[in-house]
Amino acid sequence: MSDVNQLIPVQRFPTLKEMRAAEEDWTGKTKQSERKKLQNRLNQRALRRRKGMIIESPYTEAANVRQKSLALVADDGSYVNFIGCTPGQHGAHKAPGRQLAAKQPCMLGIPGGRDALTNSALAAHERYRMGQPDPRQLVDVLRFNVFYAFAHNAKVLGFNDDWLKYEAISPFGAPQPSPPSLPIAASCPPNMKPTILQMTVQHHPWIDFLPCPRMRDNFLRLVRDQGEDAVDEDALCVDIVDAASARGPEDVCLVTWGKPWELSGWEVTEPFMKKWAWLLEGCTELMESTNTWRRKRGLHDLRFVH
Repeated sequence: MSDVNQLIPVQRFPTLKEMRAAEEDWTGKTKQSERKKLQNRLNQRALRRRKGMIIESPYTEAANVRQKSLALVADDGSYVNFIGCTPGQHGAHKAPGRQLAAKQPCMLGIPGGRDALTNSALAAHERYRMGQPDPRQLVDVLRFNVFYAFAHNAKVLGFNDDWLKYEAISPFGAPQPSPPSLPIAASCPPNMKPTILQMTVQHHPWIDFLPCPRMRDNFLRLVRDQGEDAVDEDALCVDIVDAASARGPEDVCLVTWGKPWELSGWEVTEPFMKKWAWLLEGCTELMESTNTWRRKRGLHDLRFVH
């Protein structure tokens, strides 16, 4: 597939511009109560500024404490770096209107997680090449493949590397008066093109890389109708693209077998289906693809019912 010539900039949450000190950066906080406190403080500051109650100061903009952008896939498609998520997080989705216990956020771009995953995947490949595959490395390989697929879909959509940052906002749903007009390659697969909800609901860029448009819309519709607290996005991020947690094969959520942008190359695992049933509602093509791959291994069909 041909790549788009222009990379799409990924934006930061607008309220982070209101930080006056690094300590006010809520994206690095693991306690939900502390994050909410800082978010409220920045939101109030932004509101007062919009009302003209605060005079702009040269000290308003915080120092750049974010990581530098990370390289994903080289022009020849031969190289990729990986994000890492905080180990040991198991999170589940929130039922609408219910509260969850505080959980660690999905930390995109942690070098240690990327290095660990890359080294493990390379070691697994070397053992396979030597005819001595180690089943214990299967989980790392599966997660390696899923993140590579997401990185590739980011490239297909023309996103720059800032999508790795925790506070990033998708350019599709970034706050603005009207839906944006963004350069999407003519060769972009129909299922990867942004939906109306993607263009109107603010969200993190990684949601855009899910190959199933109905799945993306299920997530965004809940956020639109009930607010961002209706779903634990951190837990979902960890379950799908977690690259560093020490978890077993039963915790693998998605498996990719083919081209990252093609639904026919994806499989949903049974634990993920049970945990995130509402997210899979109406995802008929994804269910058919899942069962096609399961039948090849002699497994029973799954039915996405919420």
